[in-house]
Amino acid sequence: MTKAEIVSLGLKLGVPYQLTWSCYEGRERPCLSCGTCLERTEAFLLNNVRDPLLSEEEWRKAVKIYETMKKEYERS
Repeated sequence: MTKAEIVSLGLKLGVPYQLTWSCYEGRERPCLSCGTCLERTEAFLLNNVRDPLLSEEEWRKAVKIYETMKKEYERS
């Protein structure tokens, strides 16, 4: 399954995503820019849902970082 499919299934099953994250930095909050944070942001975006773990401000920041990184990747 893709990350987006996992998020979709989890949403249907009522997974408490607000209690989960797997940031490589290992801090109290996700960094929003490591590989796993970017994949999580993408998965929620593909499901047209804001990541419930993140505040509105964090979500906007995560999406901005994701879009910037995606553009950089597409250019290379």
